[in-house]
Amino acid sequence: MISPSRITAVRTDIPERRHEAGAARVVRGPAVRALVAAGAGVIVGLDLLGRMVAFAILSFAGPLSAGVDPAIVVFLAASIVATLIALPLVRGATVISGVQSAPLMVLLPGLLAVAQAVEAGLPLATGLATGFAILGGTAIVTGLFTGVLAVLDAGRFVRLMPYPVMAGFLAAAGALMILAAVQMIAPDPAALPVDLATAIRSDLVVNLGLALGFAVLLSLGARMSPDFGAVAAMVAGIAAFFVYLAVSGMGVDGARQVGLLLSVPPAGQEWTLEPQFWLSVEWPLLIDSVPLALAAAFLSALGLMLNISGVEIGLRGELRSRRALYQSAAVNALTGLAGASASFISSTSTLMGQSLGGNSKIIGIAACGVMVVGLVLRHEIIAHAPLFVVTGLLLFVGYGILGHWFLQQRRVQTTEDWLIIGGLVATTLAWGMLPAIALGIVLSCMIFAMTYARLDPIRSEMDLSARRSTVDRGPVETAVLDANAAGVVTLSLQGYLFFGSVDQVVARVRDLMTTGPTDRRIILECSAVSGLDSAAVASMHKLEYLARTHRADVVLAGLRPDLLAILQRQGIALSADGAVRTVASTDSALQEAEAALIGRDGATDATDDARSTLVAASGDSDAIDRLLSRMIREDVPAGHRIIEMGSAAGDIYIIDSGRLGVFGRTADGRPFRMRSFRPGAVVGEIASYLDSPRTADVIAEEPSVLYRLSPETVEDLTRSDTVLAALWHRIAARMLADKLRRTNELIREVG
Repeated sequence: MISPSRITAVRTDIPERRHEAGAARVVRGPAVRALVAAGAGVIVGLDLLGRMVAFAILSFAGPLSAGVDPAIVVFLAASIVATLIALPLVRGATVISGVQSAPLMVLLPGLLAVAQAVEAGLPLATGLATGFAILGGTAIVTGLFTGVLAVLDAGRFVRLMPYPVMAGFLAAAGALMILAAVQMIAPDPAALPVDLATAIRSDLVVNLGLALGFAVLLSLGARMSPDFGAVAAMVAGIAAFFVYLAVSGMGVDGARQVGLLLSVPPAGQEWTLEPQFWLSVEWPLLIDSVPLALAAAFLSALGLMLNISGVEIGLRGELRSRRALYQSAAVNALTGLAGASASFISSTSTLMGQSLGGNSKIIGIAACGVMVVGLVLRHEIIAHAPLFVVTGLLLFVGYGILGHWFLQQRRVQTTEDWLIIGGLVATTLAWGMLPAIALGIVLSCMIFAMTYARLDPIRSEMDLSARRSTVDRGPVETAVLDANAAGVVTLSLQGYLFFGSVDQVVARVRDLMTTGPTDRRIILECSAVSGLDSAAVASMHKLEYLARTHRADVVLAGLRPDLLAILQRQGIALSADGAVRTVASTDSALQEAEAALIGRDGATDATDDARSTLVAASGDSDAIDRLLSRMIREDVPAGHRIIEMGSAAGDIYIIDSGRLGVFGRTADGRPFRMRSFRPGAVVGEIASYLDSPRTADVIAEEPSVLYRLSPETVEDLTRSDTVLAALWHRIAARMLADKLRRTNELIREVG
């Protein structure tokens, strides 16, 4: 039977929801809170005590039954040590740890082989030593494995698991708890009587009815009082049972005869587990179990990481996962030497205690106290433990888990996610937790791929009407670009390009080539691309074919060097004159595209100058001639600094010929190019009108001719020629408005 604490979380939202909804709550004092936590710890301890006994009986059955008693001791001791060491993991709350059933299930074939060897004549002492060596060796391997995970800090990767997969594991654990309870009562369903009258009198049906009734009683108690309800219900149920035994005259012996009490571990030959048991091991059998031990260790490590997340979800707090891995490594290495099976955090026990007793370290201490008592009085306690108490508690907690993580999820999850949860539950019940974990990992990968594929890898799409290079041009060249804006489209890509997303890029490029102007240039901005897989590389071959077929250009801009190397290794032709090529930056690609459009339409550098810009903005050539005559004409050599960053000068420049560059400065003073200005562009008007310091250096990149309009000239115009001054202000306002319009279009497209 797989332990329900393997991967699970109990339903803790019922009592918490009352508090969140603002329901009235009596404030309890420290003494009352301590009593509540102690009661919860007793319940958790009894649950652990019962499971450790069951695990011991399961591990050392048949010919190995003499190992049941020492197995109970080492299993309980391992659970106590693990719980005490785990107490500091969460502030103000207890994290319960213990020997888990999942590794035992994997190891059962190896233990069965040992039992068969004993039946065939292997000395009993050797067989028992080998059985404990298999269990302890697996715990040691688990400790080593989790230690490596702690060093690598691998616990955080489980948080990448999609919610429906995580919920599926948790719901499956609840279903396993219910199944475990039923199997404890009826281990062989075929043995159930078919006749209804006989079935009603059957001890199996009676025990099942008592367990269901006890589970309902616990549920009613928890609903009536989140604090003492379940504890009071348990005490009342047990008391009522023993009162019935006394009143009816059945007594304890009679109850045991009809199967109402747990069976005492069978008495076998006396055997004591000594530290030197490792010297008596049958090594061929131990070596044969190594693959099982490795599988169990892997399952234990995975279970620990999943349970960490389950505890965090249930406690609504962060658990120090790396520390938990280190602690698990130490505990398993230590207890494995004593022959205990693998142990790790139990989300079932942890959250059971939290739901019944709140966040308190007392829960863990009380649970350990119960297990210590169980060590001393294990035979007496087990001999008087009603079967329906253990099974009813499993039904109560298991249904709460299953209901919260599966049944109630139907209202809040999509149909697909809810079916994934149900599929993991069904897989676990049909084939066990290990296949469910494998399926969960596969589903996690599929969900990730499908979810990521739904994300649009194209962050934005803009033609030249919204996004241009950092070159400011005069009105003639600007008009050419406006008229041919659809001929250049920039697609800004993002994220990881893989088989699920790259097809969207290819499809959009194909649409642009087939529906837009001929000879279209498509710029793929790749600066935000984090990686690409083989499917993305193959798609580049498609882009080459499409570009050649439709006589289009595809430019990869800003591609990281490592990604560029991947394309080159795969034989992608990225030559300067190829259909698909690369450039260093998107701005460089836009400058090339704009220059090609302007050159194709016959525009030259001489087309725009200072006069053409002002005439286009005002429509009055005579007034512009008078304005230019009032401005200062300057010839500046290449490299001359026209505007210095931080200066307070308010001059405005209009480029008649040449080229100016705008340069910012990094934190350490190194210059970097921000923009370029070509003939007809206006420079410095914003700072002049705002009367603010210059925000960048402006340097002539080649010999240039400029017209300078100083603040003094503007003031003189205002006094002497108000019409001309008003005309200039209208021109400046129009230019500023045009820059603002283009900026707004860019923001709108990007947003």
